[in-house]
Amino acid sequence: MKMDGREGSGGDESPPPLLKRGWVYQERLLSPRVLHFCRRELLFECRAGNQCQCGEREPEVGPKEIFAQLLTGDAALDSRQSHRGWWAMTRQYSQLRLTFEKDVLLALSGIAWRIGDTRPAEDDYLCGIWKSTLPYGLLWYVPDPNLESPAGSYPQRASDPRVPSWSWASIVGPIRWWLPSPHWNRNLVEVDHAQCTTDTGDGYGQVVGASLKLTGPILASELAWQPLVSRPPGDRKEPNNASTWHLPALSELANRPVDSEYSFHPDFALFTEQASPISVRCLWFKPDMALVLRPTDEGKFERIGLVHDWGGGELLTSQQLRQLLGTIKVV
Repeated sequence: MKMDGREGSGGDESPPPLLKRGWVYQERLLSPRVLHFCRRELLFECRAGNQCQCGEREPEVGPKEIFAQLLTGDAALDSRQSHRGWWAMTRQYSQLRLTFEKDVLLALSGIAWRIGDTRPAEDDYLCGIWKSTLPYGLLWYVPDPNLESPAGSYPQRASDPRVPSWSWASIVGPIRWWLPSPHWNRNLVEVDHAQCTTDTGDGYGQVVGASLKLTGPILASELAWQPLVSRPPGDRKEPNNASTWHLPALSELANRPVDSEYSFHPDFALFTEQASPISVRCLWFKPDMALVLRPTDEGKFERIGLVHDWGGGELLTSQQLRQLLGTIKVV
């Protein structure tokens, strides 16, 4: 039997319907103890651990234990472990279902409030991202669908325009994070301004408005694409859509063809709503990673995806990137 609610013990491997719901995730974590009535036995869960009635399952770290670690407020706790904990929780949460899209941050607000109460006063909660994790907190992405019908399998952009595009909460569907390496100390992007306004005034209510201003290497380019093709199951030689997306200015700056070296992870099926190519800006956080932004109005930009060098190299050098410094407003 596993902590995510699967029946186990030789039975059904799918999570029970209740544990697939977003509001239940919050109720489960905020409760000091939870008793799961499973098909064959009971499962006991608390912030110190979990165990099944038969006592035969191996102990494993569950979401309540991650939550408990984030509540310690221990200054000696490694900050990267703390941030990974929040990132792990939002990744789990993004896979759950909500009846109303507008509840995406509300159904997590109780958890966020409890964690925020242990953090320094200046560590604001910004639409699902902690200010102290910026700019790395912006490096979430939508995993490649790898299905026969890519357009239909991509997550959708949330219908609530008040949730900013730079927040993972702007996407209805599973998200992942590119976690920074412990050895990565270079920071190419500076956060000039970051704010999220809510109807409660404390950052944990319904989003009313948000703004973000960043300074870093900005590359202007066109983004062109061809119809997506599926990748054979188990083929890991290339990303699912590596050969379908093109950033000509990137190849020009790198002074070599780079289409086979990077992958573009669109946040939603933008290829179904407008024709190729479009004008974009690439904001480089690391020599091998950038956000892709498209213009909206009044000189502002919205996030549409993330570019990453899947080969583990660096498309550009830090010296090249520093020659592209500029400031951009993201909505």
